[in-house]
Amino acid sequence: MVSRIFEFALRQRVFVLFATFALIAAGLWSASRLKLDAVPDITNVQVQVNTAVNAYAAEEIEKLITFPIETEMSGLPGLEEMRSISRFGLSQVTLVFADGATFTACGSSSRSGCRTPSLSWPRAQRQSSNPSRQE
Repeated sequence: MVSRIFEFALRQRVFVLFATFALIAAGLWSASRLKLDAVPDITNVQVQVNTAVNAYAAEEIEKLITFPIETEMSGLPGLEEMRSISRFGLSQVTLVFADGATFTACGSSSRSGCRTPSLSWPRAQRQSSNPSRQE
């Protein structure tokens, strides 16, 4: 049976080439119309609160900036995880929110938490709240 298929393919080379190109064209046409999300978005909703304070050591930034921000942000609705880094001149608090949370709601709630009067900021500081999708 296989030998007969090979014989036919060798005798009818033009037909086999035409059928091969027709199948390739049909496959490319089908692939171009296929609606498929090859890389789904599986990242979570995160907000980073970055505060730049010049001339403070990491321990002072932890005590004066990072810890008060963590305390204020701990009660935000939908907050699942909080991470922080305190380095020379920089405090970074990362807030991870539950799935289904919107960037707008998370960003506005974190900004309102940073503006509370219970935070006593040192002078010469610059703060930014940045909602983003990250790993």
